[in-house]
Amino acid sequence: MQKISTICSVLNSEDKITILIKSFLKQNYQNKELIIVDGGSRDKTISIIRKFKIKKIKLFLLKKSSIYEAINLGIRKSKGNIINIMGDDDYFATKNIYSLVNINMKSDISYLYGDTEYVNSSKKTIRHYSSKNFNKKKIFFGFMPSHTSLFLRKEIYRKLNYYNTHYKIASDFNLFFNLLNIKSIKCTYLPITISKMSIGGISNRSLNSIIISNIESFNILKKNKVNFPLLRIFFKLTSKFVLFTIFKIKNFLT
Repeated sequence: MQKISTICSVLNSEDKITILIKSFLKQNYQNKELIIVDGGSRDKTISIIRKFKIKKIKLFLLKKSSIYEAINLGIRKSKGNIINIMGDDDYFATKNIYSLVNINMKSDISYLYGDTEYVNSSKKTIRHYSSKNFNKKKIFFGFMPSHTSLFLRKEIYRKLNYYNTHYKIASDFNLFFNLLNIKSIKCTYLPITISKMSIGGISNRSLNSIIISNIESFNILKKNKVNFPLLRIFFKLTSKFVLFTIFKIKNFLT
């Protein structure tokens, strides 16, 4: 049984963090841990986490840290050989995610990914993000499996030197780009919804976040010498808007 660690960076998350903790505790898998790194919360986040007096939940304090600095610390402190990253208001779709990851992530598999659902404040699904047809070419248009549905071996994080803290929002995109550049690496797709994410994550929380995210994505594409990076970012934004609109119409009709 492989040890699986989920890492979460929090900051003033008193209204959100409980849902992730409860979905972690519901996982019907014993060899697990949840690493939470707090970046300097001034609300009740820390006291809420400490109420869960369970050894499998570990809290680290890192004042005035960025999201990726906190995540990097969490990965380094983790004991698992398989790592998953979740946001403070994200949660696992079912109670058997870890068990399925353990079964499907054979020794020759370096990473596994699945699908994600975006939900509103009432936990109603607004959009289903499927990674079924993902391939290497799609990364050149800014598309990749959702961060929260990814399970990556710790040794690969070390090989990639963890998350680049130069990027404030799109470092996960940069890491996945680097991941695909590793030769002879194997992965597998798990055709289920692994995670549920709240609408308005860090990359879409505000107009400023959207701008920063896409500027960083543009720079990552440019750094990797991808042709027409600006056009590709425009295509990505247009596609996301179209898919979101279609899903909203379907929900309205049903």
